[in-house]
Amino acid sequence: MAQQIYIPRRLESVITEAAKYFSVISVTGPRQSGKSTMLKQLFPDLPKYSMKDLHVRAFAEQARPCGILESAQRRNVYR
Repeated sequence: MAQQIYIPRRLESVITEAAKYFSVISVTGPRQSGKSTMLKQLFPDLPKYSMKDLHVRAFAEQARPCGILESAQRRNVYR
């Protein structure tokens, strides 16, 4: 298997700085543009949750708007 090369994004410094001050940061963009890859690179130790996971999605749909964030014991990455 070929080794994948990570391409740094200009937005990385902005996201890293924003993470110091904000509890929620939204990263949006077109499919397959590297959003999740960038977040994994910037925050490798944070748990990752995908809305593609039916259990996570069901919890998010049933919780009040902030419920999914309140349930977290520490910082998390949701994609």
